[in-house]
Amino acid sequence: DQVNLNAQGQFTDKNAGSGKNVNVSGSLNGTDADNYELSATNHVTQANISKKQITGTITAQDKVYDGTTNATVNGSLNGVITGDQVNLNAQGQFTNKNAGQGKDVTVSGSLTGTDAGNYQVSTNSSVKANIAKKQLQGTLTAQNKVYDGTTNAIVQGSLNLNDVIVGDNVTVGGTGQFVDKNAGQDKVVNASSSLMGTDAGNYELITNGSVTANISKKQITGAITAQDKVYDGTTNATVNGSLNGVITGDQVNLNAQGQFTDKNAGSGKNVNVSGSLNGTDADNYELSATNHVTQANISKKQITGTITAQDKVYDGTTNATVNGSLNGVITGDQVNLNAQGQFTNKNAGQ
Repeated sequence: DQVNLNAQGQFTDKNAGSGKNVNVSGSLNGTDADNYELSATNHVTQANISKKQITGTITAQDKVYDGTTNATVNGSLNGVITGDQVNLNAQGQFTNKNAGQGKDVTVSGSLTGTDAGNYQVSTNSSVKANIAKKQLQGTLTAQNKVYDGTTNAIVQGSLNLNDVIVGDNVTVGGTGQFVDKNAGQDKVVNASSSLMGTDAGNYELITNGSVTANISKKQITGAITAQDKVYDGTTNATVNGSLNGVITGDQVNLNAQGQFTDKNAGSGKNVNVSGSLNGTDADNYELSATNHVTQANISKKQITGTITAQDKVYDGTTNATVNGSLNGVITGDQVNLNAQGQFTNKNAGQ
């Protein structure tokens, strides 16, 4: 006979599970079906709904260094049935906190959503992302200095501590050179800086490129001495100047002038002196002190005199009339030779 059982069934719900009830029903069909009556058939049976295998992809976002290993990750799913509420809850951690390119991120994911229990996901366990260095704002300053013959500058750096992650060990150091060695105000210092400390590699320093500072003139002392001289009818003095404190190699001289207080010969005579600096490097120095008075001698000038006697007619005395002349007297000086003479006897003779 041609008789078949036409069976239908529905799980009680769509969700995955083991030993789930299936409501079933059946009817006869076939050429000879009308000759039969189905007296009994089960109305419930059991079967399993296994979870659907799907794949998940987890990616990590690049970030700026923040002192943690936290990673922001995104998850996507492939294979979810349209209309089902299933999401991939992804987590990730960088292997360490430090800045770098192509850093490993350990990731994991779990399913969430109304229909999550019906799926089983497999995902990548690692991915790569970058941690960019955190920018730090630094300020460089250069110290004023006294002229020392070099371009060396002392440069100090400071950081905006609000930009540094709490607990990180980061400091800034600076070096610099004045554009030249010479004294001056607001001189440009070419400065550079670098970060130091255990966590320095996680930061990028942004600073002002150049700074200014002053180089003040170096204070030096001078001494002026006057040379003894022979009376010459003037107050002119020959003086010598010496300096103390000039940096080796610098071209600096003391241009000294002096005048005796009067022209006359004498010992230990006062000489009024003054001095000024000259030379290639003179502008880098300031003469802080020098003597204004020194002493020297004016010795008397040696001159020669000539005395002549006039002939006379015998007058019974030895008196003689004489004339004196001088050689070597300075023009304008009032100097005369007071000459006296006596014949050796009163008698006439040639």
